[in-house]
Amino acid sequence: MTIDFKLDKASNHIHLDVFVNKEGPFNFVLDTGAKATSISKKLANSLGIETLDLEVEDISVSFPHEIALLQELRISNETYENEDVLVLDFEKLLGNCGTPVDGTIGFTTLKHFMLTVDYPQKKLQFDRVMKDQIADSSDTNWQKFVYLDDTHLVGIPVNINGSNSFDFVLDTGAGGTVITQQLAKNLQLVTTPFPGLVKGVGGDATMEIASIEQFKVAMTSQENMQLIVTDLAKVAPKAAKIKNGIIGYNFLKNYKVILDYPNQRFSLI
Repeated sequence: MTIDFKLDKASNHIHLDVFVNKEGPFNFVLDTGAKATSISKKLANSLGIETLDLEVEDISVSFPHEIALLQELRISNETYENEDVLVLDFEKLLGNCGTPVDGTIGFTTLKHFMLTVDYPQKKLQFDRVMKDQIADSSDTNWQKFVYLDDTHLVGIPVNINGSNSFDFVLDTGAGGTVITQQLAKNLQLVTTPFPGLVKGVGGDATMEIASIEQFKVAMTSQENMQLIVTDLAKVAPKAAKIKNGIIGYNFLKNYKVILDYPNQRFSLI
């Protein structure tokens, strides 16, 4: 299944049309950093979807959630029946960060697929594959990824200015590429203050900018790149599990990104 996506100019989020219980389309964000697929509290109320209170320990932050059972969730011609989702108050969590959204497509849905995000062509492809079902194309150079600390977060190897390899989180929900303050210090990167805030569900954090000579991700690299340096634990308390950083839009925008979840491998073309 291949579909077109829209890119939000304010947040650099990938937006796609999703149908819920045969209603829609609604505006969802594709977020490989999200633990679960979710819908907004506003959408649940408007569709009369019954919800249940539940406190969930999430990689981003621990706070009261609601959950719901959707009769049907449909992306193009791919339909999921009896789908459990989180119900979140996006207006409260994200404020005015980009275009209002009705939900996110996260790991609980993506884990069944080989996902292809073609940023230059603005196309998404979802292919159902099984573990150990290998169907390689001649131009695909596969590398293994890891799940960081037994979470849903996809960790892939990064080298900065010829350094040793560090696992960064590949996150289509991140507008920029981030390095933690500790790793920036360890690599002796020169940082300069930047007049802005990094916003997240856990709060806001100040940021600095580090200009680096080379940012290498597996088989690809970019020269003279800028990274955001911040304290991720302030933005999302449980993001302390992210020890090194996040690969976001300013790097990913140049590539066709393939994540084969069942076989735990990735490629950048």
